[in-house]
Amino acid sequence: MQALLLTSFVLLNDMKAEGSWALLGLTCRLAQSLGLHRPPPPQLEGRTGTPPDPKSKEMIRRKLWWTVVWHDTLTSLSFDR
Repeated sequence: MQALLLTSFVLLNDMKAEGSWALLGLTCRLAQSLGLHRPPPPQLEGRTGTPPDPKSKEMIRRKLWWTVVWHDTLTSLSFDR
């Protein structure tokens, strides 16, 4: 996800807005299919090992989703949409 966003940023800054727009559409759909726009499902009970901190994991998911939305908004302005 992050690599796709960075590539899209580079394309937009390199005056290739059409390529950035197409790649961003793919990135938005991928983010939604991964469920980044929804809260994560509850953790399963009884797993072994120590799970990662759920709050930090949630912050990473939220930040990634809002970065996708922010970049989509900026690219939409390039196309007057």
